[in-house]
Amino acid sequence: SPQVSIYSQRLVGDYYCSLGVDYETLGPIGYSLDDDGPSFLVGSVSPQCGKTNLLRSWIISLVQQFSEEQIKLTLIDFHARTLVPFLDLPAVQDYVAIKSSLDGVLEKLEQECETRQQALAAEFETKLKDYKHSEFIKKYSRQIIIIDDYGRFANKTENERTRLARLLENSAELGFIFIVGSTLSELPPSFEDPFIKSIRRNGCGILLGGAEGLDQYNEAK
Repeated sequence: SPQVSIYSQRLVGDYYCSLGVDYETLGPIGYSLDDDGPSFLVGSVSPQCGKTNLLRSWIISLVQQFSEEQIKLTLIDFHARTLVPFLDLPAVQDYVAIKSSLDGVLEKLEQECETRQQALAAEFETKLKDYKHSEFIKKYSRQIIIIDDYGRFANKTENERTRLARLLENSAELGFIFIVGSTLSELPPSFEDPFIKSIRRNGCGILLGGAEGLDQYNEAK
């Protein structure tokens, strides 16, 4: 199963985001968006395990640690309404409140991905052996897409999930980050959901609620 790296300290350039305090060392713990991502699956064994609170804390930590030039948040929330308190944050470039607006938001993200792909290809062609990806990606903000209650989202979408999967695959090294939360009983199997399959292949996971849900978490049913 995917492994999560937890650091006591990181350089700002790694987009390390502190989420709490280690109960033994009292040092900060968290995740690097670049090194642990580009996708994060937050699973809870059962409802009321703290999944949504963790996502909310993550958003608060992000906007406290990074400027709106460094991060751009896309909150897809038409199905859950759990991220409403954040829709007016300066770092939020899009809040998807109704399903009909999702197509336009995905198109905007796809265009940004294509722009970055073209810029990367041009810079690599110019610099060749002198090309350094860390220097290239430093010029771009992190595009962070957040979805809570993914099971409910999956029940209301089909083509959109395929587009998200394609976007994740195409943007893996272009500064796009995907953070998705779901109760395990509502998480679609990887073989039925292209987006979940891409998330599990490209990122890491966080399990809330105890080890008894680990097998289900690893297998997604």
